[in-house]
Amino acid sequence: MKLSRKYRKILRIRRNYLNRKRLMNKEFSIIAMNCVGGVIYHELGEAFRSPTINLWFEPEDYLKFAEHLEDYLNLELKEVITEKKYPVGILGDIKVYFMHYSDFATAKEKWQERKARINKNNLYFVMVQCEGCTKEMIDKFDRLSLKHKVIFTAQ
Repeated sequence: MKLSRKYRKILRIRRNYLNRKRLMNKEFSIIAMNCVGGVIYHELGEAFRSPTINLWFEPEDYLKFAEHLEDYLNLELKEVITEKKYPVGILGDIKVYFMHYSDFATAKEKWQERKARINKNNLYFVMVQCEGCTKEMIDKFDRLSLKHKVIFTAQ
């Protein structure tokens, strides 16, 4: 049975309300591979305490970023010119795709602003199996010595 859009919206509002009431761990930082982190923050009504909002990484680049987070956060985000219709940045040897921004200056400003809000004592890493993500990459993410991590897979 297919639910109407209006009914799904009502259910989502109710679910988000209940989740917000139950949320006890506040001021967490989600280091996400794509937009999923921003969606979680939004639905829980929490401030964006991560620079990984409204962007995405290639799976291999996300693994490097997660494994060496502090090193990459200390690098300057620079613009890269590509064929993409949205800005792309580079941190050392990894690319960051800012698909929800119209210009690099705004993307970089938001990156810096949100990077300053990271709670390094309350980090959660979220990876998503998407195009280009191999079984080996999933296994590597699983082996990373990160306290709180989850990967959403097709399996």
